Amino acid sequence: MKDASWPRLSRAAWLAFAAHLTAGLVMALILRNGLETNADLADRLRFVDQRRLLWTAGWITWTVAAITILNFYARFAVAHGSLGASPALLRSAVLLTVAAVGADWTAQAVEIFVLPGLAGAGNAPSFLAWHRAAVLLTGFLANGLYTISALLLVWASRRAYPRWIQMAGFGVVAGGSILSAMAWANSAAGMLFANVLLVPCLLVWLAGVAASATLHARSQLPR
Repeated sequence: MKDASWPRLSRAAWLAFAAHLTAGLVMALILRNGLETNADLADRLRFVDQRRLLWTAGWITWTVAAITILNFYARFAVAHGSLGASPALLRSAVLLTVAAVGADWTAQAVEIFVLPGLAGAGNAPSFLAWHRAAVLLTGFLANGLYTISALLLVWASRRAYPRWIQMAGFGVVAGGSILSAMAWANSAAGMLFANVLLVPCLLVWLAGVAASATLHARSQLPR
């Protein structure tokens, strides 16, 4: 009987790939104007206030990306559970990701619903304080949980993929670990560097898992 978990994993991986590619481009081209990457605080406040629709749409791409990574991790756990990977590691990874999405969405709610009002009022101290709280929620807590989840999944499936896919997965863990550390340290340059490592490794890992899952699914077809 054909195992449907592998085609589902492939679709989930490609969906997460598309969502994170989109969100990464949005971060680099749009959201950066309202973040620490813009050293001009007055310009940051103007952007968040006057481009609220763009700012909100930008964060929604990350809201979508979060749910696609949860879907991917859940499909990953099911597929590799069928191959005998550790149920405890797989289950822990999914549960940690659920918690990560909750922290991520809370941070994004702050960015969408709280910061524009503060920017419009010109309340820079409160704007910075609330944004710092959001960074700790998403960059430190949520990202840290995603990173632990990725480590558990990569380790549990370490014999199932070619070395280049494994290395991309461990690159996600390395980039995520650096990002959490830099978010805690409040280093904008460090967070930028971490994302330069993390996002490409994540995209390669997702594409590699998607392609491998497709091949695994095809190998089950009757000949």
